This record gives sequence, C-alpha cells and structure tokens, in this order.
Amino acid sequence: MSEQYQAIVIGGGPGGYVAAIRLGQHGIKTLLIEKDMLGGECLNRGCIPSKALIHGVNVFWAAKRSPWIVSEKLSVDFERLQSFKNGVLRRLRAGVKYLLEGNGVKVVEGEARLRSENRVLVK
Repeated sequence: MSEQYQAIVIGGGPGGYVAAIRLGQHGIKTLLIEKDMLGGECLNRGCIPSKALIHGVNVFWAAKRSPWIVSEKLSVDFERLQSFKNGVLRRLRAGVKYLLEGNGVKVVEGEARLRSENRVLVK
C-alpha cells in the first residue's frame, strides 16, 4: 500500500515524536515510523524505568527507617514493583501516542528503509 506524506519521521524517541507533533501542529501531513516502542531509550529502558524502580526502593527505605513504623518483616515485593514500573511506562507511551494522534500524526510500527530520496519502505 502506498501513501503520500509531506513529512516522514523515522524513530519515535524524544527527538522524533516531538518533531512529528510539531509538524502535525503546523498542518503538515506526517507519518512517524517506529520499529520498537514509542518514547525511545530513556522512556523504555533508561531513565524512566530506573527512576520508577528507585522510587519504590526509596519508599521501602523511608518506611524501614521511620520511627513510627514497627515491623520486623518489612520487605519489597519485586513483582509488584516491576508491575508498578511497567504501568508507568505503559501510561507514558500511551500519552505519547495520544499526543501524536491528537496532532494528526499517523504512527506505523515497523522498520524504515530509504528506497530513494522520496520513498520510504516500511517492513
């Protein structure tokens, strides 16, 4: 299937999705191609997941050091902590997708291949 766009953005990381949103805000027919997950490395594997996990552990240590919480068996449920982190990531990715679609940007999952200066193939 062949469609025409005024702009094609390859990669849905913070640079790509922000550029695509701005293009859409200016009425430019835009396609964003992402081969993995919207949001890029920081959102999906870097800063955001690590901060979510660190937050959970900080809550644990704050409770453990608190003089008014008394428990010998205070522990971290790592499955629930992972679930919390995954929920944060899902909500943030959904927010990125919502902003893209709300600004008229079509999002396609796949790997982009440049075929010529005016053609991009999505696999």
